[in-house]
Amino acid sequence: MNEDKNYQEKLIDIIEDLPEKEIRKSKLDLLQRIIERTDEFQENCDICRNNHEVLENIVRKVHYNDQSYLNDLKKLKGHMLGVHKLVDEGHYMAIFLSVGIAIGAGLGVASDNMPIMISAGLCLGSAVGVSLDVKAKKDKKVL
Repeated sequence: MNEDKNYQEKLIDIIEDLPEKEIRKSKLDLLQRIIERTDEFQENCDICRNNHEVLENIVRKVHYNDQSYLNDLKKLKGHMLGVHKLVDEGHYMAIFLSVGIAIGAGLGVASDNMPIMISAGLCLGSAVGVSLDVKAKKDKKVL
């Protein structure tokens, strides 16, 4: 691997050589998004500004197929979600789908019409969740 390249270019080279299934399994797509977001936030965030060395070490570990980078990746993701208020893709859908089902079940017990109310809660919850996910994506709040 060429040492003149920065870690972003090295990661792109690694990803180009791997099948899609291996990229998802190794969470390299997440790593690529974290690198992009770290660059965006480094002006205003001291932690992001200092994470370049950590990211370079992660890419080096990926290159040598050392799975220990997953713990570092988890910490970086936690920072992005916690400090920068980003969310995972489908975050709101998962939350509001379950909330809608719970509310529908409660209303179903009260009205003695469980199947209809659970279906209505599922539809309402998924509609709210999808709309909030679209808004988060539009506001660039999705990691």
